[in-house]
Amino acid sequence: MTLNKQLWIAILAIIAVNSVVSFLVLFFSTQKNTEEQLYLKNIDDANSLALVLTQAEKSPAGIRLMLSAKFDSGHYSLIRLEGTDGNVIDEIYFEGEASTAPDWFQAMAELTVPPGISQVSDGWDQFGTLYVESQTAFAMDTLWSKFKSFVMSIVILTVGIGIIGSLILRVILKPLGTIVDQANSFSERKFIKIALPWTADFARVVNAMNSLADRFKANLVENNRRLELARERDQHDPVTNIPNINAFFTLLESQLRFRDKDGQNVLLMHSLMKDKGDIQAFAPEIFNQFVKEFADRLDGFYREHSELYTDFRMARINETDICVLLTECRDLEGIQEVFMEDNPLEHSPDFADLNIHCVTAGVYIRADEASYELLDRVDGLLEEVQESETVFGFNLQPLPETHYRCDSKEKWQKDFDIASQSAELMTVSVHTHSGKTMHYQAFMLYKDGNEMRGFGRFTEAARRFGTVDKIDLLALKKALAWLKDNPEKCCAVLLYQETILDTFNRSQLEDLLKANQDVITRLSLELREHTAASHPKSFRQFCELADYFKVDTGLKRVGESFSKVADVHEFGLKYLKIDSTYVYDVVNNRSNQVYLNGLADLAHSLGMAVIADGVVSEKDEEVLLSIGFDGVARLNIDEQIAAK
Repeated sequence: MTLNKQLWIAILAIIAVNSVVSFLVLFFSTQKNTEEQLYLKNIDDANSLALVLTQAEKSPAGIRLMLSAKFDSGHYSLIRLEGTDGNVIDEIYFEGEASTAPDWFQAMAELTVPPGISQVSDGWDQFGTLYVESQTAFAMDTLWSKFKSFVMSIVILTVGIGIIGSLILRVILKPLGTIVDQANSFSERKFIKIALPWTADFARVVNAMNSLADRFKANLVENNRRLELARERDQHDPVTNIPNINAFFTLLESQLRFRDKDGQNVLLMHSLMKDKGDIQAFAPEIFNQFVKEFADRLDGFYREHSELYTDFRMARINETDICVLLTECRDLEGIQEVFMEDNPLEHSPDFADLNIHCVTAGVYIRADEASYELLDRVDGLLEEVQESETVFGFNLQPLPETHYRCDSKEKWQKDFDIASQSAELMTVSVHTHSGKTMHYQAFMLYKDGNEMRGFGRFTEAARRFGTVDKIDLLALKKALAWLKDNPEKCCAVLLYQETILDTFNRSQLEDLLKANQDVITRLSLELREHTAASHPKSFRQFCELADYFKVDTGLKRVGESFSKVADVHEFGLKYLKIDSTYVYDVVNNRSNQVYLNGLADLAHSLGMAVIADGVVSEKDEEVLLSIGFDGVARLNIDEQIAAK
């Protein structure tokens, strides 16, 4: 039984007891007082009538006349005159209707009033005894009227107390609902904090639960920090604090495994150089500081211009070169234009009074080459531009035919509509150690001539024209239709950040979920890790929306910035999908094994499942499952065509 019901029962019980006691006291006191007043009236009336009869002539007619006059002047039930011998000389009694009160009330409130008795004399001799009894019907009617008024007042009082009490209880118990929500969130591994209520007892409970949330968050932050330190120590360059060459090659190899056929991914190499000679040899003592400034400015530029790409990775591959990998990005010439307009290196700090150049080479990633072939291509372009004397030189691969380029929103919409007509939903099974399928990862392909391409080909242009939500809505509609056709299966859809950042886009998403509530309990919605880290407010709103519709949520491409996802313990995420960069060739990467093991333990403490994304070998799968992963997603050749 709820506290609210218990309080109401207590209130109603108090009202009932108070009403019964008040009624009994009032009723019996009124009954007793009425009987006393009627008895005194009987005595007074008997004495006054006896006095009149004593002084009057004792003829039968005179006696009858005086008795009748007295009877008619008041409410009497009986007036009787008895002789000294006990015989009735004369009497008059009431012959009208009895009380209108119900029989049960008359039985309960029966009035017992003794008659008034007085002696009548005739000279010095006693003539007889006079008996006067007042009528009780009017008194019974009065009691019945008071009883009805009392009951009505109790009803009105109870209703009034109920209304006022409900308002008061609502105010008093309002914090209780919040406390229950907080307790439920704890059971779901969402350790949220709430404001202290003004009720002292509730405040003590909330304070204790908030302290628990603080301790859990502190443990989470500390564990995250240790994981980050371990990862940075093994995989990050100590000077620039960005991934080192070993981590970069793992990243590049994992990316090439996805076989980009659309020419939407690029590799850029930014290189520091002096007009002559090795720049380290001129000022080795301040070179590291300069390189760190160089890396920080590049990192700031790409993060500030997130409209240029979907995913961004940066690494230092040697003393002077920094590589940047961009997915679903603008063409290289467009990137160059933005770079020159907002040049992050235009006001670089002085470096030992030397003329330092920054040159850049860029290539489009192909599906049919190895990592060393890709680096050979970009190195060749870099050597060419290094021979020039341009301060900010660029040498970029020409735009391949496979790269989608669009200069107008109308053309994009037309091409998208054509692609949508041949759109097909493809799925990748995410399975557990026992082979059971957790869910299916969904993505879309469309037919372009003889090639099957992914809709990620339209993303960069859609980002420029503000139409990314159309891609997500199409994917979501296809996934919902697939769920209706496969009632025993679950499906996960990855959304772009533009879909949750814009209020109108979120409302479209909400309308679509509302219209398909029969299948959305088997739907999972995913966001990229960097979206959750970069836009915490919108991410929270998205999670609240999904939670309202009972839709599972997860993070995809997790690994690089998981520690930057603020208050991750409050969002109720169901799973994490670890980026393929960290799971690729994990069988030969001991540092990644340690990091992923710690990440899996941390996620499990938050109630999240951990899934390895883009696994390409059985040996990697065995290692991942052995270190605590709950599931893996393996891609075959056909599925890799469109995966990004």
